[in-house]
Amino acid sequence: MEKNQKSLASGFYVQGIEGVRANFSQWKNVSLIEGSIPETLPQIRAKKIAYLHLDMNCSMPEIAAIQFLWERLVPGALVLLDDYAYYGYLSQKIAMDQFAQEKGIKILSLPTGQGLLVKPVDSR
Repeated sequence: MEKNQKSLASGFYVQGIEGVRANFSQWKNVSLIEGSIPETLPQIRAKKIAYLHLDMNCSMPEIAAIQFLWERLVPGALVLLDDYAYYGYLSQKIAMDQFAQEKGIKILSLPTGQGLLVKPVDSR
């Protein structure tokens, strides 16, 4: 949380919905949901997800998101964990490793510091 607060204060993170709209303006099929996670997760309309990229820089909302969206991921869906093995984000690795262990799956640690998991066909 401290790292995120510093990034917000420095202007590294975009703040406010208008800045986010501007960042995503070139894509037409984007639906922005304003608010905190996990409270906003029920507003997600997608019923089937083939690719999920989690990049919230904080383990609590990322775990809430993957838990909420797991059943919507189709068999073989790819989940990219942006800060999985990146220096300074150990809490995210620990939390995602625990999630993966509960699901009986492994996370591939990429040279970029990201993690990749694939939802198995016979997942729990």
